Amino acid sequence: MFFECEGFKVKKKAILHIGRHKSGTSSIQKVLSENDSILEEYLFKYPRGSFYKGYAHHNLAVSLRRSVTNKLSSKELDLLVKKKSKELDLIKLKENEVLILSSESFQNSNPKVIRKVFDESGFDVTIVCYLREQVGYIASAYNQKVHAGDYDKKFDEFFDGFELDYSKFVNSWVCEFSNVRFRLFDRKSLIDGDVVSDFFKSVLGINDVLIRSADNNNSLSRKYLSFKLMFNMKEKNILEEQQRKKLYVGLAQMSLNDDTGVFRASFSMADEIFERVCESNNLISTKYLENGVLRLSKGGDDSLFELSDNEFLEIRNKVLGI
Repeated sequence: MFFECEGFKVKKKAILHIGRHKSGTSSIQKVLSENDSILEEYLFKYPRGSFYKGYAHHNLAVSLRRSVTNKLSSKELDLLVKKKSKELDLIKLKENEVLILSSESFQNSNPKVIRKVFDESGFDVTIVCYLREQVGYIASAYNQKVHAGDYDKKFDEFFDGFELDYSKFVNSWVCEFSNVRFRLFDRKSLIDGDVVSDFFKSVLGINDVLIRSADNNNSLSRKYLSFKLMFNMKEKNILEEQQRKKLYVGLAQMSLNDDTGVFRASFSMADEIFERVCESNNLISTKYLENGVLRLSKGGDDSLFELSDNEFLEIRNKVLGI
């Protein structure tokens, strides 16, 4: 459980990258997964195994979400903590090697539970989290929710149920961990204008290796977001899994060459967000952000592209190869 060092026990070290969503997490995870030799050279380990799914450690994170742990009794929670700690113990680390775990689903976990899991396994943990300004964040989050699943509600309804103030989230992690690093997800503030380069250089301290990221979660253009929303309303339950994947990839590729623009929150919605989070953003920026200030964008045209029934069928048949 512990490394021995001249007669006393030294905690193992871990970096836990918790997201947030829509802040380049998939790009970071993919590059970490593909560069074992570089990480090993610098004494980092990005493990596979039971925790690992789709370039990241989503299986561990999902099993520790609040939606799971909040339903457990104290005894059941203790058993879960011990089980996950034992699974962590199975990860073999060399002397002085630092464990890296990453999943944006950790943002939905109770930090108290996460701390217990790592304490039980003898880890000294550094939490790493990127924060994105909320006007762009909510539009991107809506885009991804429609794109990746069956969500069929309009943007206004999504906005009404979305937590925009980061204060509670930030404070919950800071209260449980002594080393929490918050960085701004903004191209102007990231090292080399790239989140992967920023993570490798600012978090891992790997300065002599420049690894550029690819966008692994391409957003839909206004036109194809409108199509996918219509599709979810009409036909979301009729596709097989292979067709769903084909639809996801195809719409993203078609969006790259589409000129209808990026879906954004409206000017009025941006103003409302400003009123709700401006003060807390300033406090978080001053106290915690390492590389910038949470400045909100001004919003734009939130209207979806109008598609006729014939246009809808044409896109549907094209992307599904019908």
